[in-house]
This record gives sequence, C-alpha cells and structure tokens, in this order.
Amino acid sequence: MPQLALSRLLCVVLNACNSGGAEHGTALGDLLHQYGLPCVACWKSRAHNEAAAHFARGFAESFVKGEQYASAYAHG
Repeated sequence: MPQLALSRLLCVVLNACNSGGAEHGTALGDLLHQYGLPCVACWKSRAHNEAAAHFARGFAESFVKGEQYASAYAHG
C-alpha cells in the first residue's frame, strides 16, 4: 500500500467484524497500522450491530467535541 495514500489520514474506524487483531497481523486494521496510520479503531471479534452502532455514536460524539482519539475510543 503506498505510503502517500496513508500520509493524509490520521484515524480510521473499521466498524466491522474481525477487522483487527489477526494472529499474523493480516486483518485490514493491522495492515493499516503497520503501514503507518497512527490511529486505527477496529474489532478483533464479531461486531454485533447494536454494539457497533453504540461504539460509532460514542466515538463520533466525543471526537466532534474535540476529544483526542484515545478518549473518543474510550467513550465509544
């Protein structure tokens, strides 16, 4: 994956089942982080619809209020 494409991104939220935490680092979230994306929020398990919606809402609400990624993640 070209570094230039990722150089403008600061954070990606992959609100999908098994999008991170793969055993050999092969899930999309793991690969994005390995290629230099500083913040990747992803699931390493099944993402049930209600939980995924709750996380997205909490993360977005916190982030638009000006909270840092880690704090927005904690509120997700």
